Amino acid sequence: MVIEEFKSQVLNDYKLAYVGSLISKECVNVDCSGFDVAQVAMSKFVQPMDRHLCRDVDVTYSLASGESDVRRLLSQLKKANSVCSDFTDVSLKLAKAMAKGRDVKQNTYGIIVTTLYGEDFLAGESLHLLLSSCRERLPLSMVVWNNLSDMKNVAMLKVFSGFSQMRRGDKTLNMQSVKSTDYPALCRTFEQQFELTRNSGVPSITFVEKAGDDIVSFASWMNEKKIAEPGVFKAVEEACQEAVSSQKE
Repeated sequence: MVIEEFKSQVLNDYKLAYVGSLISKECVNVDCSGFDVAQVAMSKFVQPMDRHLCRDVDVTYSLASGESDVRRLLSQLKKANSVCSDFTDVSLKLAKAMAKGRDVKQNTYGIIVTTLYGEDFLAGESLHLLLSSCRERLPLSMVVWNNLSDMKNVAMLKVFSGFSQMRRGDKTLNMQSVKSTDYPALCRTFEQQFELTRNSGVPSITFVEKAGDDIVSFASWMNEKKIAEPGVFKAVEEACQEAVSSQKE
């Protein structure tokens, strides 16, 4: 019975990721495709006491976490103001409030989960947010959806290297990277990242590297593990397409 429940849960994650990928194509602000499986995985480990803040709309996370639904997301993504302009300031204020209100005995230690895309991360403000969190030991977990081109990734690697040296020097930052197509690794990484920040207060950052078609890779993994047969995927995808189409105005 446990195995069947696991298969059902994973298949539902696939449905959410697929619907999210269809909605993401409507996004006007950023190319957010390729991170739908990652956002489903992330939603599984954000707890009710935590706060999630995104620079741009995390379409599939919003769907998987219950923050929004298909109709509201389609409507929101048509608007030019779906970007959070005061993302850094709000994140920093909330992280400080979380740190101040920490109650270890009652285990009521929420964290701030912030997400943004690679271009915004390199812009500078988010680096300030991360450095401030390290200096003040704030309960912030940052996730970067790295969709940068090869040339811009050189700059990202330099930043990554700099943070690696800082981590070795004072142990004030937990950092890791994971491929956007590896569902099991995504689940492990987010679980470990958020738990570390929640339990110790150490800020953390995960770079989710775009590594191809995450939906196709997810389906391939499910087929390999005999979670679902190819015919099931086709039926699920057709149902998802119909569900999204019916909600378009």
